[in-house]
Amino acid sequence: MIQRAEQANIVGLRSKDFVKWVEENIDAPIKRGPGGAILETLKGGLVGEFFNWAKRNSTWPLHFGIMCCAIEMAATSDPRYDVERFGVIYR
Repeated sequence: MIQRAEQANIVGLRSKDFVKWVEENIDAPIKRGPGGAILETLKGGLVGEFFNWAKRNSTWPLHFGIMCCAIEMAATSDPRYDVERFGVIYR
């Protein structure tokens, strides 16, 4: 389990940890707010399973970092210089 004080210093997460983090930091506040009923309706059934699958299997890179290579990687994956068309897979 990731402590809240440590979240600011995280460089990368495993997919299961990322799903937990999203549920705690994004889904939980929405549930407490006025959109909670709508979110619960969407998360049930096939739509919820699809969102969970998409979060776990997303190939889109998480852009953490301030070094030049992280910034260049982020720039090459935007629509103008979409290197994914050429089969580039970030590792």
